[in-house]
Amino acid sequence: RCVITSCPLGKDICVAAYDRIKNEYWKLICRYIPIEFHGTGDIFTSVLTGAVARGDCFEAAISLSASFVRDAIDATSGEDWDRRYGLLIEKVLEKVTRPAVNMCERF
Repeated sequence: RCVITSCPLGKDICVAAYDRIKNEYWKLICRYIPIEFHGTGDIFTSVLTGAVARGDCFEAAISLSASFVRDAIDATSGEDWDRRYGLLIEKVLEKVTRPAVNMCERF
């Protein structure tokens, strides 16, 4: 399985994925947030791995990971915080326990 994050797609960004087991391609279109934080890829991967480990399907785990990172960016961007320290995930950590729902589409 392979996941590529932050693929430019017009005014949005896209997460693209390939599942070799099912031979399926997936994409998830996300709104672009014009702010950068260190560690977003690490957080995405950690949530994805945890969701798959708990039994969520691959594409639902991608959706959960993307929404968690987006929520963390939204929660952190309004704070007086040095972005070099990454995201304030503590503000949205309970959201990682929510059920993963597939928002991806095949392509």
